[in-house]
Amino acid sequence: MSSPLYFTLERSSPKPGLSVDNEVFINNKAPHFERNRFSAALGYQFDQSINVQAGWLNQYNYSPTFAADKNNLALTFMYRINRKNAKPREHMPSTGD
Repeated sequence: MSSPLYFTLERSSPKPGLSVDNEVFINNKAPHFERNRFSAALGYQFDQSINVQAGWLNQYNYSPTFAADKNNLALTFMYRINRKNAKPREHMPSTGD
């Protein structure tokens, strides 16, 4: 399960923004909870296809024998490929793409 959000801080383009994402990994075998990833980043959207983000990613891993979490610096470059036959739409590239 994932729930990415990207908020732009300005209406004009290019525009800065804030990205928040949480992913929960579940397993069909006990223990059912396996991993949780949470990230928060500041980004800059150059146009409808290019977005750059830098932020923090926390990953919590769980198993019956141990539990541990890691903090990481995340640097992300996203490029959305525009398909010729796709319908035009308002879109911001995000980690969910």
